[in-house]
Amino acid sequence: MKKTNTILAIAGIFILAGGGIFYGLASSGETTGNSANEVVRKTSETLSAQPTKTPHSLEQAKIKQANSPVYIVKKGERVEDAFEYASVDDMEEKIPFKKNVKPIEAFTLKTGSIKKLRKGDTIVLPEINNIEYELKVSDRQKNADGSITLRAEIVDDDSISFSLMTEGQNTAFITLSSPEGTYQLEVYNGNGYVYDTNDIKRARIDYSKTDAMLPPHAEHTEHRGHEH
Repeated sequence: MKKTNTILAIAGIFILAGGGIFYGLASSGETTGNSANEVVRKTSETLSAQPTKTPHSLEQAKIKQANSPVYIVKKGERVEDAFEYASVDDMEEKIPFKKNVKPIEAFTLKTGSIKKLRKGDTIVLPEINNIEYELKVSDRQKNADGSITLRAEIVDDDSISFSLMTEGQNTAFITLSSPEGTYQLEVYNGNGYVYDTNDIKRARIDYSKTDAMLPPHAEHTEHRGHEH
């Protein structure tokens, strides 16, 4: 029998969660038994047969993900039937105009349409001078008297435009600042008018008084002229 010189070296120790497995990696120049390659092959098969355990951190992450709450983001509601066009002349029989101001449009409003709006909702206003404005609510506030005030911006408008909408029990009031002008919408018991704010400002000046058209110092200058 041929003598075989074998050198045995311990190359490493592997510890697994399912139990400790250790092996020695043997190598030699000549061998009549299992070669080093055979030892490695059998060791690999043994390791492959062991059940694989999920690392603790990964397992915890899976549990956390499974128990995490699911948040459903509600898409904003679009309200386009809150307002309905009405004739200015017909509406005058129901509610009077603002003093010395003729409205440019008349409409009806479904009661509660403004109150129920939430942040992210949009509402379509009645046409104003043949332009339809759609407003998106950006803020909502409940007032002490129970009325609701909303701040909104015109949809798809990059200019500095905004609207304030307030609805109470029987009344509603809307201000609109747009590139085309500024307007006021006033509603009482579901019936309303659209006014141009410039018309309202002009109506506040009492042209029946001559001094109302003069600067504050002009009246005094005029009186001094009569003294001479």
